[in-house]
Amino acid sequence: MTNKIEEEGLQKANPSDTKKKKVSNLETGHSKNVANFEDEITLCKSFGAIYNPSNPLLAITNLDSIYTASLAGIKDVEKLLSPWINAVTDREIVFAPFSKLITKAYNSYASSGAPKQAITDVLTYVRKLQGRRAKAIPDASVISKDPSKTTEEIHKYISVSQTSMDKRIDNFYMFIQLLISQPLYAPNETELQTATLTALHANMVSKNTAVIEAYSDLFNARVRRDKVLYHPETGLVHIAGDIKKYVKSVFGASSVISKQVAKCRFKGGSDLANKVK
Repeated sequence: MTNKIEEEGLQKANPSDTKKKKVSNLETGHSKNVANFEDEITLCKSFGAIYNPSNPLLAITNLDSIYTASLAGIKDVEKLLSPWINAVTDREIVFAPFSKLITKAYNSYASSGAPKQAITDVLTYVRKLQGRRAKAIPDASVISKDPSKTTEEIHKYISVSQTSMDKRIDNFYMFIQLLISQPLYAPNETELQTATLTALHANMVSKNTAVIEAYSDLFNARVRRDKVLYHPETGLVHIAGDIKKYVKSVFGASSVISKQVAKCRFKGGSDLANKVK
C-alpha cells in the first residue's frame, strides 16, 4: 500500500515544473526558501487524504496561506528596493562634485583677505568634509536577498552610513555659515557664492530626507517578510521542518517519500528566528 502511494505521490508531484516560475527570478536566499516550500506543499498535496496532521499549522490550508504571505512579503521588499536605490542614486549625484566645490570655495576664501585664524577655522571644516565621507551604501539588490544577512544587520550597517552622511551635511552647513560671517568673502563666481551654496545644502537635505523615508518603508517591509518566513513558531522555515517530521512519522524516515521531502532544503532559519520573535 505504501509503495503504491509513494509512486503515485512522486508521479503527481513534479516540483520543478509547477508554480516555481513565480519565484524563478531568484535562486538564492529568501525566495529560494519560498520556492522550496512550494515544492514541499506540492508533495504534501499529492499524498491526498493520507496527509492528515493533527497540528493545524501543518494543514494544507495553512501551508497555502504561509506560502502566499511569504511570496507577498518578498515582493513587497523588492517593490520598495527600487525607490530606495533611486533615492540613494539621486543623493549621490548631488554629492558627486561636492569635494571639488569645497576646495574651490576654500581657495576663494583663503584669497579674499580674510584673517589667518578665520582661514584656519574654515580649513577645519574642509578637512572634515573631505576626510570623513559617508561609507558607501551596499549593493541593496544583493544584500537584501542574502539569507546570511539579517534585517537587523542590514539596518545597523545603513544606520552607520546614514549617521556619517548626516554629519557631512551638518558640517557643510557650518562651513557655509563661516563663509557668510566673513564680509571679505564675496566671490564673483556664482557657484561659490553663499546663496548658491545654501541652495545646494537645501537640496542635499531634501535628497537625504528622501533616502531616509524610502529606507524606512523598506526596513518595515523586511521586518514583515522576516516574520512570516523565520518566526520560530509560525514561520515558513520552522513549519517546513515540522512537515518533514510529520511525513517521517507517516511513511517512515527511510521511505522514498520522506527522502523526497527532505530534498526541500531551507536556510537562515536558526539565525533569523531569534531576531523576529
